[in-house]
This record gives sequence, C-alpha cells and structure tokens, in this order.
Amino acid sequence: MTTSIKVLGYVPPFNEVHNEIGLDQALNHRDAPQIATTIVNSEQIHDLFAAKNCQEEWLDFVRTGRSNGLGTMQYALLTIPPNSTFPLHAHPNIEFIAVCHGNLYEQRLQGRPSTRDFSRQANIFPMNLNHLTIDNFQSLLHPTGSLLVNEIGSIHLSFTKDDGCVLFVLWSGGHANVPTESLPRFMQNQ
Repeated sequence: MTTSIKVLGYVPPFNEVHNEIGLDQALNHRDAPQIATTIVNSEQIHDLFAAKNCQEEWLDFVRTGRSNGLGTMQYALLTIPPNSTFPLHAHPNIEFIAVCHGNLYEQRLQGRPSTRDFSRQANIFPMNLNHLTIDNFQSLLHPTGSLLVNEIGSIHLSFTKDDGCVLFVLWSGGHANVPTESLPRFMQNQ
C-alpha cells in the first residue's frame, strides 16, 4: 500500500501581510478531518515554532507564503497505511502536522539542525551522517490529537505500526532524503 496524499489547497501568493485565508480555507475544506478544524489555529502553530526557537521560520512563511525560499507550500491530508516508513530525511522547509487519526512514530535526530542550506537540490540532504549512532536519535510517539512542527533542517525517520495514521499537514510536498551511502551506519543494514 502507498501513502495517499490529498492536497486541500496551495498557499496563495501573499502581499505584504499574510491574512491566513489559505489556512482557514484548508481547515474548512470538506475533506479536512474534524479534529484539524477544532484543534488548529495560527497562534498554536506559532507557539509550537517558538518552543523550538524557530519562530522566525514561521514568521517568514506568514510574511511571504514561502519557506526557506523554496517551493510552494500546500495544505494536505496524508493517509499513511499501517506498517509504512518514510526514509530518514531532512526538511528543506518548515512543516506543521496535526495527527488526526492513529499514531505517528519517529526516530528524531536530537539537537539543532545542522544545515539550512538546501539551495542545490532541495530533495537530497547535502551532508554525510555516517558518524551518528542510535544514541543521537530520540524515539517519539505522536498519538491522535498531537500537533508538531519540523523546523528547517530537522532530520527524522517517520513510520506507522499496525494502525496507520491520517495527518493534516502544511508542507512543501517533499523532503530531502538522506542517500543510502550517507545514512548513519546502524541504519544502513535495516
């Protein structure tokens, strides 16, 4: 089975000030899950970014409708089947996620992002991670109702177990995957 992605809307081009119409339209879209419409607002999202000391990344998006100068941002509904894995990847753009159903699991690289430079190829992570060990990663569970953000340059591997999950996301539509030869050695044999 593959992940189903239903784009609910693209972030429109903005003038001087982002009026959040794009977010309102996405949250009120007929296919947006009820949980997203009741638990998400722009102030909560700002607070999540502020908690990670990356509120400027969110404010840049609010001002411009873009993130890190790359790509068009979009609101989407992702249905991820049971026992699926997204490979280890970095985020060339900000990402906001509301877990609407099921559980999302991850192995997240701890600490501040090592790079924000994705100018050459936004879909390939530009650094070698061979030296990292399992101790550099934190295991996390995000159950239904969880809100989370990925700042520019954050690195993680996401997966589901038997229940799968449904996510409401604000993202660029892609990740910067870590090439196999650059994976931490403990992940190369999995």
